[in-house]
Parts: sequence; structure tokens; C-alpha cells
Amino acid sequence: MATEDELVTLLGQVREGIADVEASRARVEDQISKVETSVVKLREQQAKAAELRRPDLAEEAGRRIALAEIQVSALKSQLEQLRGQEQKLGEAAEHLQARIDAPQSVG
Repeated sequence: MATEDELVTLLGQVREGIADVEASRARVEDQISKVETSVVKLREQQAKAAELRRPDLAEEAGRRIALAEIQVSALKSQLEQLRGQEQKLGEAAEHLQARIDAPQSVG
């Protein structure tokens, strides 16, 4: 059975893991926002190219939109994985904290 000091050390490590996952989640959310903004701009460029009767430019914008949408989809999948990790680590931290807070049996 782990000593209280070992549990406290482990809890600290889990909390560091939570902080790392939170930072990664924030980065991925920022990336999603940036790519979604670029999709909006690309759609505007595509519309403008069509208006100017430049199907070559409209087609290129369409290709870039498709690639950006694939990237957003992949980033959203990554975001869900990070949220799952964050939840599991949070549950582990709660469990460890409960073990630390539990009265120690005297033997």
C-alpha cells in the first residue's frame, strides 16, 4: 500500500498532467479557430473568383477549403481525445485526493 507521501507525490504528477493536457487543449482550440477563420476567408475568395469569372482561382480556393475542413475535422478529433484524457486525469486526481484525505487506519 502506498504511503501518504507517495500518494501526495503521485497526486502532484497527475495535476501536472492535467495542466499539460489543458495547455494542449487550449492550443488545439486556438488552431481550430484559426483554420475556421481561414475557411471563411477562402470562401470569400472563392466567391470573388467566381464573380470575376476566374474558375481556376475558384477551383483552387475550393481545394484549399477542402483541405482546411479536413484539418478542422482532425483537430476536433484530437480535441475530443484531449478532453477525454483531461476527464480521466481529473477523476484520478479526485480518487488520489480522497485516499489522502481518508483517515489512516492505525495498526
